[in-house]
Amino acid sequence: MSSFESPTIWDFFFILSKDISCIVFNRLELSIVETIKEIIQPIIDSHEAFLIDLVVHYSRGVKNINIFIDNDQGVTTKLCADISRNISHALDAAELFYQRYYLVVSSPGIDRPLKLLRQYHKNVGRKMKIKYQENMQPEIIEGVLYSVTDTHIELKLTGNSIRTVPFLNILRAQVEVEW
Repeated sequence: MSSFESPTIWDFFFILSKDISCIVFNRLELSIVETIKEIIQPIIDSHEAFLIDLVVHYSRGVKNINIFIDNDQGVTTKLCADISRNISHALDAAELFYQRYYLVVSSPGIDRPLKLLRQYHKNVGRKMKIKYQENMQPEIIEGVLYSVTDTHIELKLTGNSIRTVPFLNILRAQVEVEW
């Protein structure tokens, strides 16, 4: 179709079918992620760890499954290997994938933000950078994580003042590594 021709009904059909297939694909991916979570959660729990994040993506036609875990004592390579082996067996038995996939089980690492309340407790006493919303405006503060409750955190800022930030207002929280 040149830029001077009027679109035909087939042009609209193509655009609509392309959009619908995108929606169906995204729903299928959500369904796969939820199914994987149902399979892996008991395995992770049995190792006294907890799930931080599950990311499924494609790279060069191969499905990549990245599972980020943590526990209260810290994540070791042995823990990751044991969980990975058990999850691999469970995913293979569930026959979710018709072709090969890559499975990576690891700790979230220092570059990933905190997502769960349980992670904050582990980091009391560490320097944090918090992006939060106050009065509909985003704010960024840095300080030492002083305390954690079920509803908020407290940061000790320079000058020893304490700032309370409700969890519901936190947009991003990251541990700052001091070298």
